[in-house]
Amino acid sequence: MGRRALASATGRGKLVHMSEAPITIDDPDLIRELRIVAEGLGISTAAVARAAVRRGLDANATRPAKATRDPAQIARLLSEIDALPHVGAPLTDRDLYGADGLPL
Repeated sequence: MGRRALASATGRGKLVHMSEAPITIDDPDLIRELRIVAEGLGISTAAVARAAVRRGLDANATRPAKATRDPAQIARLLSEIDALPHVGAPLTDRDLYGADGLPL
């Protein structure tokens, strides 16, 4: 799958850098699990990996987009935070860090 196809498949419209080099899996547990699933389904380990990746791509495509940084929304949220009641004096560095500069 080329870069444009991946960008299209993820629904993000962004090009993703992909190396043409083969992927090496250095996780023995993952390899064992791939083989167990492949044997149980009677398919290749590549088919198991392909199905898992496609499932992940589908999940990403249906996930809502990240919120945009709307200055008005940020100002509104900050106003709500500022309106919350204050309990006690504000904390200072002395309240949070010892003489050595490490957290208490």
